[in-house]
Amino acid sequence: MEKRKKGTCGWLKKQGGVMKTWHRRWFVLNGSVLFYFTRPDETKSQGSYFLDGQRVIVHSPNPDDPDKYTFEIVASKLCKYARSDTESVLLCAASDEERKLWVKSLTWALYGGKGGAIFGHSIEDTMKYEHKQFRSVPLIVELCVEYLLKHGLETEGLFRLPGRTVLIRELKEKFDSADRVSLESLEVDVHTVASLLKHYLRELPESIVPCEFYQKFMNIA
Repeated sequence: MEKRKKGTCGWLKKQGGVMKTWHRRWFVLNGSVLFYFTRPDETKSQGSYFLDGQRVIVHSPNPDDPDKYTFEIVASKLCKYARSDTESVLLCAASDEERKLWVKSLTWALYGGKGGAIFGHSIEDTMKYEHKQFRSVPLIVELCVEYLLKHGLETEGLFRLPGRTVLIRELKEKFDSADRVSLESLEVDVHTVASLLKHYLRELPESIVPCEFYQKFMNIA
């Protein structure tokens, strides 16, 4: 089997059967299809999930549950080769770090070419889509900055006070799912928008100011 970077293949637990029991399977993400095997050296998959049009949901962990790092692929349809008639599949990673890697890879497979999957991915990857829309910056940056310029310039502690956690998570999911987002129609508060922008910048794999230019910027300052 071809070696792939971590996050696109590996062991996961899959919940299935009438009793909803966990089964350990080797998963491989290839394009927009997620295959699973009983062993890494198998050449024929036990089943597969067609990801186009689906979404990934991360469940809040239960500290007392040994299988707490779960996430779910909610599917409107499954690949015709999948040996399942359910509309979703519940998966469990061995750690929160592994779950984040899987969710990041799956989100990119689902929305990477559609303007989504922006959190945790490089600006370079995001701009491949944005340039096609004649944008010079990521859409999330454009929308957040415009909103803050319009509503937040007189707000004390704009980037210091936190926004609403639940709403930030919902907005992140909308942007990652390439949904049309109108901050004006949602009537969000400025602290939530500022926090959303900070989350996006903080989760970039590289810093806004490249390391090789850091000292030059410091000298100018």
